[in-house]
Amino acid sequence: MHTFLARQPIFDRQKKVFAYELLYRGAADASDSMSPLEITSHVLSNATLLFGMRNLTGGKPAFVNLDREAILTDQIRSLPADVVVAEVLETVEPEPEILEKLAGLRADGYTIAIDDFIGQENYDPLIDAADIVKIDFHGTEADQRQKMADDFLGRDKHILAEKVEEESEFKRALQDGFHYFQGYFFARPETIKRKRMSEVGTQHLQLIMDLQRRELDYKSLEEIISRDPALTFKLMQFINSAYFGWISPITSIRHALVQMGTQEIRTWATFVTMGTMGNDKPDELNVIALTRARMCELLSTALKRGNESKEYFLMGMFSLLDAMMDMPLDEIIDSIPLGRALKSALAGEPSRQRSVLELVTRYERADFDGVWKNAMDLGLAPETIFQAYIDATAWAQGSFDLQHRAKSEGVRK
Repeated sequence: MHTFLARQPIFDRQKKVFAYELLYRGAADASDSMSPLEITSHVLSNATLLFGMRNLTGGKPAFVNLDREAILTDQIRSLPADVVVAEVLETVEPEPEILEKLAGLRADGYTIAIDDFIGQENYDPLIDAADIVKIDFHGTEADQRQKMADDFLGRDKHILAEKVEEESEFKRALQDGFHYFQGYFFARPETIKRKRMSEVGTQHLQLIMDLQRRELDYKSLEEIISRDPALTFKLMQFINSAYFGWISPITSIRHALVQMGTQEIRTWATFVTMGTMGNDKPDELNVIALTRARMCELLSTALKRGNESKEYFLMGMFSLLDAMMDMPLDEIIDSIPLGRALKSALAGEPSRQRSVLELVTRYERADFDGVWKNAMDLGLAPETIFQAYIDATAWAQGSFDLQHRAKSEGVRK
């Protein structure tokens, strides 16, 4: 049984990840023979047994979609109450049996969310049974949303704005009193902040490209890092954290690079450099950039293009530079020495590389019909794509967690 599974972030008012929604569906070659209940059961089983729900969501709660059958058969109880949120789909009616099941879940510590609320008149009993109400930002008018928000806040409900696609929509929902926000507003450039490429920004992009070479040039890396006080500080902070546990502090850039080793340098420098360029952006933007990069790299290997894997990695990474730097992507890629194939793929010109990037971004957004189309064009099996996504997500989340842990521990005295 082949299943596609993706996670999408849900943010709090500070643009920190509060939870992830798990979105899933049977792959096109299997979905016709699978009921929604079977797919839900299969995904929950895999999430628990194959990679662990906490690993999949970085320890954050997971919103899991439940239809009528899944609620009546207690599917959600296969997972602990502290790691999941039971999200009741908009197709579920407030029948007595459903309300009884939800009351039981809530009594046992499960959080209940109502999906895609657009003002349905008969939903009051479901609203009463819920902790969180998700309001469709694009399916409601501004006045209607404000009225619903005031009503639910008065009933001590937490409200979540979903399908928030622009920064202006996030700000409006913030003003309306929403607690949580879901959508890709965070992954779009803010045109009001339009910037110009700085010398430091160019140096950072050059560093990322240097990191993908087969043999690292330690002297060149040392020179680039030494010219940037912020990178130098972060390197010293990381290398002297409790994660490494050195007896004596490391005080030179060259010594730090030698002690870390090639793979550790690549991971650290790529993550920190991207974070420095988007230092006013949500951390999740860096995690998604890393996930895209790693997934593109893994799929290039599956396509027998392993000799181009680092270029595929850069393609995934650089595809979010416009959102990180609040600049048009074409201006950014014109300012750095990229190969023609990579520039063309980032510019949207049809190619094998572009098809891989489209597949990865469609998977990220749970556009599984689009994923299947790209998979057929590229000759990739569903299980290969699914495994690449899981491996890339784990790698990106692990990289973020490591950097965050080192930063919180600070420099050893």
